[in-house]
Amino acid sequence: MRGYTLGRPLELILGSAHANAAMPRIARKNGHHTVLVFEVRVRGRDVRREDIYGAVFNAPAIPGYSLGEMQERGSAGRCRLEIWYRDGETVGRLEIPVSPSRAEAAFMAAGIEQVDTVRRCPAAIRLVRIMDTREEKRQQIMERAKNIYARIG
Repeated sequence: MRGYTLGRPLELILGSAHANAAMPRIARKNGHHTVLVFEVRVRGRDVRREDIYGAVFNAPAIPGYSLGEMQERGSAGRCRLEIWYRDGETVGRLEIPVSPSRAEAAFMAAGIEQVDTVRRCPAAIRLVRIMDTREEKRQQIMERAKNIYARIG
């Protein structure tokens, strides 16, 4: 990655409460039960969201597995990106809902991780989590049921 790595974990830069805070959930559409979560780091403060989106959409990929092509097929949903500026760098979190096909998701994620520059600034994008939205919903329901039971029991 041309001498620039992800370095410190996101929690150290943003603070554990901010880094672990849940982003608003992406609505499940067209069978997207899996969400790929990426950590984005760009050395430079003059980077905007549009620059990161441009780099991700133009990421090198196997033909047919770029983010744009997968969105056209309906295999990937609308991306969500949040960015923060800390200590002279841009740090963010990118969420992409994908189809249940793990092979397609793996090809796309590998291509996105190859991004090493954003707006001529050194960058690193790394997959940090694969969320199953169905499992998270089940856990939320179980927690809520426990709270209700404790209140009435």
